[in-house]
Amino acid sequence: MLGIDNFNQREEERVSPKTDDGLPAGNGAFRTVQNLNLMADNYLTFDQKFGQAHSLNMVAGLSFQQEKYTRGTMGGKTFPSDSFLDLDAAADNTYFGSANSKTTFLSYFARANYKLKDRYLFSASFRRDGSSRFGEDKRFGNFYSFSAGWIITQEAFLSDIQWLSFLKPRVSFGETGNAGIPDYGYMSMVEAKQYAGKAGFYPFQIGNPSLQWEKTTQFDAGLDFGFFNNRLSGEIDYYVKETSNMLLNRSVPMSSGYSTIFENVGKMENKGLEIILNATPVSGALVWNLSFNVTYNTNKVTKLVEPLNYTQNRVEESQPIGFFYMPEYAGVDPDNGDALYYMANGETTNDYASAEFRNVGNPNPRYFGGLSNSFTYKGFDLNIFFQFVQDVDLYKMHGVYMSNNAGWLDNQTKDQLRRWQQPGDITDVPQPRFSESNGDRMSSRYIADGSYIRLKDLTLGYSLPEDLVSKLALKKLRIYISGLNLITITKYDGFDPEVTATGTNRSQTSLNVQQGVEYYSTPQAKGLTAGINITF
Repeated sequence: MLGIDNFNQREEERVSPKTDDGLPAGNGAFRTVQNLNLMADNYLTFDQKFGQAHSLNMVAGLSFQQEKYTRGTMGGKTFPSDSFLDLDAAADNTYFGSANSKTTFLSYFARANYKLKDRYLFSASFRRDGSSRFGEDKRFGNFYSFSAGWIITQEAFLSDIQWLSFLKPRVSFGETGNAGIPDYGYMSMVEAKQYAGKAGFYPFQIGNPSLQWEKTTQFDAGLDFGFFNNRLSGEIDYYVKETSNMLLNRSVPMSSGYSTIFENVGKMENKGLEIILNATPVSGALVWNLSFNVTYNTNKVTKLVEPLNYTQNRVEESQPIGFFYMPEYAGVDPDNGDALYYMANGETTNDYASAEFRNVGNPNPRYFGGLSNSFTYKGFDLNIFFQFVQDVDLYKMHGVYMSNNAGWLDNQTKDQLRRWQQPGDITDVPQPRFSESNGDRMSSRYIADGSYIRLKDLTLGYSLPEDLVSKLALKKLRIYISGLNLITITKYDGFDPEVTATGTNRSQTSLNVQQGVEYYSTPQAKGLTAGINITF
């Protein structure tokens, strides 16, 4: 199997001097990006039955992937006319730059599945993955997995139980690897820059030749079941995931000339329960199919070299990854309207510098899942899908500007109407003080419950009768109307509980930690679509 994915992007920006951003004589920019991804998979399969009882399937092969990224940017300003905004007409070249990188993965893999009497199932696999993101001595990692299952309903001692359609306990254990760091993450690097018209270099990244694969070991015990001719079926899984050699940026003293270094810094545990239920409550002319899934998960960092801070989020031993770490807001002083915070001794203070930084929220949801209902009646079909997230905290970073007692120039949220106005007022909104800081620093004041239930999709369709469609020389004609994100039930008062701020130039490591932060994030759009499906 061979594949190529070639992404080319060209951006041009022209800003007229008639706009504030284009004053006094216009500006422009040009940017090109190419991302070329090459893939090749080679594998050999052996599939054989031995007699009536034994079945063996084996696969072995290798996989190669290489991704090249190139970027070029330039900008200019001061154009002779609003009609000439191409960069070659600019009097001043304001900036230019380029970047390129390349990463390669090479993997060898093998898998074997063995079935005995169509009821005893065994599987084993092995992978050896190599990544150019690690040094030569640490480039490859070995990962394996084992699993076993038993289809009990194939046994003779259960053949007389009519209501039990399917029962299969299973267990698995295995490892996977993660190389989610920037390219050349293990290398010491310099970056070419110009200063005062002279070209030169400056230290850009401190290397770590010991950097190696992050590993996740997972144990899973599950049960697949079906009752009443599988009108009721489902799965129950209990899992424990142990992640070791966590890849994160560790802070180093600024006196070293660097701020961070990529390291394998600790261990993390995820464990929980997954439940899937499928049912057909009604069948006949009207058919109703129902599917429900829910996951309960707990997360904890079990070992760490030292605590790591990522602005609002923090990584610390015995705490969930990326928990919110900041002062805890204590409300408003009724005498003078000052914002208050908790100190380490439990007392309150209006001095932000004296406040204690604490664990004030968890951006990792405790429960999440979905509910799907589908109905068919004659030519009509109706699909309704809800998704939900419960027991999760979000940080409203935009509140620092929009819910800050008019301390900044942004539009203010309506909760500011209950601000402190005179001595004796009991409220949680401090006194407005334009261009002054009074409770608008990072704190639990902007932490909110992000739980929600959302009608994610609603689709109603009608398929014309076959005898009518056949006269039109068609196999099927279906008319439908679909709604997206129609209803959201939540106490969250931000823009949208389902979105999070991605920022710019974020690495995968920071994306893993900096979760649950909303900063002027574009909400999920509501949509209404109507269409026709025609099958010839």
